Amino acid sequence: MKKLKLNYFLVTSFSVMLIKLFTDILKLNVKSNDFVKTIVTKIGNLNGIYTQSATNWNPSLDKLINFAILMILFFLMKNFVFKDNKTLSPMLISLTLILGLVIFSSNILTNDYRGWDLFLYCEISPKYDGSNPYLKDINGLTSVYSPLVWNILYKVCNIDLINKIIYSYYIWLYTGFGILTIFLIRNQKINFQNICINLGIVLTFLGTNYHGVKTGNIGYLLGLMLSYCFLVNTSKSKNKLSSVIMGVLLTTKPFYLFWFVLLVIFSKLFRIKINILNNLNLIFSTILALVLINFLFFKKEFVYFLENLLQLNTSINKPLNDKAGFLNLNFQDYLHRVFERYFEIEINIILTIVFTVIILYYFKSFFVSKNNMILLPIFLTPRFKSYDLSFLFVLFRQKNIYTEYIFFCTIHSFIFIVFSFTGAGYLIEIAYILIFLLYLKVKNT
Repeated sequence: MKKLKLNYFLVTSFSVMLIKLFTDILKLNVKSNDFVKTIVTKIGNLNGIYTQSATNWNPSLDKLINFAILMILFFLMKNFVFKDNKTLSPMLISLTLILGLVIFSSNILTNDYRGWDLFLYCEISPKYDGSNPYLKDINGLTSVYSPLVWNILYKVCNIDLINKIIYSYYIWLYTGFGILTIFLIRNQKINFQNICINLGIVLTFLGTNYHGVKTGNIGYLLGLMLSYCFLVNTSKSKNKLSSVIMGVLLTTKPFYLFWFVLLVIFSKLFRIKINILNNLNLIFSTILALVLINFLFFKKEFVYFLENLLQLNTSINKPLNDKAGFLNLNFQDYLHRVFERYFEIEINIILTIVFTVIILYYFKSFFVSKNNMILLPIFLTPRFKSYDLSFLFVLFRQKNIYTEYIFFCTIHSFIFIVFSFTGAGYLIEIAYILIFLLYLKVKNT
């Protein structure tokens, strides 16, 4: 097993070098060929995402677009025939990998402003100096992590050698970590086909890598770690270390704690008789211990953190305040907008959630396994950036990943590129919803 993991690491390192080589070659072509430059620029900027957010679309245009999308969705839900027991063909694997390489390289060649979510934790001190550290911002971004996590990030990032590595190479470290994680999750023998499959997953999966390397948000890494620890914890009940790490991860990012609580609630609500995770007492003990450490050693800052988390302050970047738009799946916003603009009915969050639960109950038979049940909170979270989706890598643990691969990797990449060239990048939100609902329909039949 140790030898296999070492081989995974070596293959990962070699893969990252090849991806960098591809990016460097593309960079040379961008400088010498205007046509290639245009393609790279459009895809790299996901053309259209900054022109307007989904919630600010022109109401008439929004109604028209959503009507068309909903009609297509209704037709596909009623008539779509899909065989999910197929195996991945070499042509499909090659196509997806090429799309992923082009999207990845275009992203990092186009965006010189990348890394903002990571760098602010290196540059803003988490210490209380007479003013609330959670109100200090860089380019409109403020901290959302607990004082303990923020202090660790700040101290590590300001070690000279590590600081240089982070600022110069974090893109490749993030991508390498994603590749290594998918190797560990799938746990397949190393051959050319599996290497290409794994690279294709990391580079295309629902924009996770695209958004992760663009922003540098450590949520991308946390999601990857959570996905692997989730699988270890559910398959090995005596693995207490994975339970402790799960507790740490759930506490590190409040979103994942919210996700975890939803899993517990839905397992009871849908009467799904399976253990979500083993060693729950150890997980809760770890969470409680970290909360106490935050309170005892960073009392003032922790109070400000809670205010920020509960949106009780005037922070620019509140954790739950983001609306649907730039690579942000927000099913609740979408439902609310449909009701408001089509039926001129203002519905509150409670009614929206109830309506969502009814939709999900229709797909109840799909959620009888642990791996499938983790999809539930996707439809109920008030804030769900695409880099947070990296914890869904667990879906690729099963033997046949044809459905997941073609829906979340190949089809999403095609939509991504088409929306880039049409200047409709802000419609990615609809792409998420369409893909997830069709996926549920296929897997539920």
